[in-house]
Amino acid sequence: MKRDCFVIPCNLPKMNWLISFINSIESRTRNCSFDIILGASNEEEYRRFARMVPSLSKEINIVIINIDSYLHRVAKSEEAVSRYIHNKDRCIVNIKKFVLLKWAYEQGYERISSVDGDTAAVKDMSDIFDVMQKNYQKKILVGSCMRHHEISAITADCLRHFDGEETDGLKNSEGDILYTWFFDAPYYESTDLGEFFDYLSGRYGSFAKFLEIVRYEDFEHQIFHYWLYIKKGYEVFDFKFITDNFKPESLLYTHLLSIRDYRNYSPVWVYTWEYLHQPDIVDGIPTIYMLNHFDRMGLF
Repeated sequence: MKRDCFVIPCNLPKMNWLISFINSIESRTRNCSFDIILGASNEEEYRRFARMVPSLSKEINIVIINIDSYLHRVAKSEEAVSRYIHNKDRCIVNIKKFVLLKWAYEQGYERISSVDGDTAAVKDMSDIFDVMQKNYQKKILVGSCMRHHEISAITADCLRHFDGEETDGLKNSEGDILYTWFFDAPYYESTDLGEFFDYLSGRYGSFAKFLEIVRYEDFEHQIFHYWLYIKKGYEVFDFKFITDNFKPESLLYTHLLSIRDYRNYSPVWVYTWEYLHQPDIVDGIPTIYMLNHFDRMGLF
């Protein structure tokens, strides 16, 4: 078994983006040293994906997980199953992501990246996990304490899992909370991920009990970043003084260069819109291997 994997929540209506992502990896990568784990919504999707996967790639090992089955047979929580099936509080995508991370951790993967299907590879991905690990080892959380009603709802929701912990360093003087979502591709190392799951299980009684309260605003990597700050001493870099108009996931070339100049940190991906307008960004920032939000064509 390979030590690295991408986990991707997926569904049939957006399968075209996932197919494009897999094709982009295979066409550019000499040595695919990682697996791809797909999270199917239910048995129907699982069976359709299973028929489709053999034709998608000959080089990449692709594993399919039935999320609905995991909730029934492993988590064994009727409440989590009910919330998932009925998409209570729009919880589906985040339950999928947490389950995929838990499954990958339990299978022994050491380096895990959680991305969406609307991603694309723009260069050879053979060593991308090494580059993500180097960024992880810098122990810096890059984001912005920007004031935006949707972001404020997300950050407050994610921070609720740390009531009673010291969180002042995650806020600016006006009380706005650091938002780091998708500045860089979400990346996890198994030792820290195991401790993170232990923290959630200890706080809520079990991993299954935690899944019972997950909702749309519970961005899995944002919660993990807060845990890294609180429990592992990661530093915070608030780029709001560079720009307070752009979210971390949609920064422009000039923004990324400024962040690199200040903290010697460059992400492994960039917003597709920016790449299409300035394709030489992959030359100016050599760490960029992927494009995110391939299904969106606007600034936000």
